[in-house]
Amino acid sequence: MSSDVDFSDLMIFLTVFGSELPSVLRNPNKVKDSPRGKIWINKAISLGVIEVDADGNLAVNWDGLRELRKKVREVLENCLKFLESY
Repeated sequence: MSSDVDFSDLMIFLTVFGSELPSVLRNPNKVKDSPRGKIWINKAISLGVIEVDADGNLAVNWDGLRELRKKVREVLENCLKFLESY
């Protein structure tokens, strides 16, 4: 995953399934055939949160999810520091 976070991808990743997101993360294969699922999977892969094996099965990259959380936190902290300077 790159050091930059694509916030468009992030917003889609966080909102497509809403309150169902924890359930989807527990079993991402259950959504891979739905239209919303295909969009979500594409964004999750680009964010480094989902990996696809040779058989097409999906698995959550928990380290990637932790890294994404860390990067988002850093970006928001930098925004706050910037705003405090005004």
